[in-house]
Amino acid sequence: METKKYGIITYSVRFGANNVLLLCKLVLTVIYVVNLLIYWNYGDVNKINFSILMLLHLLSLGYLWYTGIAVDACNKKQVMEYYEGPIWNLFYSQFIYFPLCCL
Repeated sequence: METKKYGIITYSVRFGANNVLLLCKLVLTVIYVVNLLIYWNYGDVNKINFSILMLLHLLSLGYLWYTGIAVDACNKKQVMEYYEGPIWNLFYSQFIYFPLCCL
């Protein structure tokens, strides 16, 4: 294993790849929920349609978790496809969500 050769200890080695993937999905979930809570409190100030924002973010979280079910965290190819596909799609979708919520 590369960790013995180079002396590198990553989170995946220390805690297990499945646990790190779960932690990453939980962190993204917390960010989305905190985002909703912030706009729930201050959305009227910015004229944001909270119901559309909430619906889009909840659908996005469902997409994140649904597509992550089949990912084997020990398979580098699957993890990269998950990162390059669903996770980046969530980030790019924010450029569409906020203008929609401000209509």
